[in-house]
Amino acid sequence: HTLYEEFRRTFTAEVDYIAEGRNCERIRDSYSHEKQLHFPEIYWEYTTKRILTMSYIEGFKITDIESMDAHNIDRKKISEIIVRTYLKMIFVDGFFHADPHPGNFFVMPDNSVTLIDFGMVGEFSPQVRGYLREGFIAIVKKDIPALVRSLINLGFISPKADVLPLERSLD
Repeated sequence: HTLYEEFRRTFTAEVDYIAEGRNCERIRDSYSHEKQLHFPEIYWEYTTKRILTMSYIEGFKITDIESMDAHNIDRKKISEIIVRTYLKMIFVDGFFHADPHPGNFFVMPDNSVTLIDFGMVGEFSPQVRGYLREGFIAIVKKDIPALVRSLINLGFISPKADVLPLERSLD
């Protein structure tokens, strides 16, 4: 694909509000057990391809430190919720919110998080998730050869490449 085609495909998908609503519900359904993570409710009877109608979110922007401190928000707990959420999305579910900028996270007064804007999502096959897990474990274990194998399996490095300089550099 050319860069233009990729941008066109991503932009077109991002402005399809029916798809965005479905993305929200798909991710929300995967977190129905999680009491510290919330998602907007989609009002399908008022949603079209060009109009997304969802519940109003009342919380603090994740960058609003003053409001969080004034409401005794545990910022460490908030960051743990977000990290745990993204690890599950990427390594377990394979379907993830692909636009994690600060404007898409709201902190709620009860020390929970609401995630919004599901216009941009990504999906990894089970095989790719396996390679990502292997790479993540290799980083944690500081196992450079395993990390390089993971990068080769993911297609970042050619299988024919001389990996010795890379391994030295990573080490």
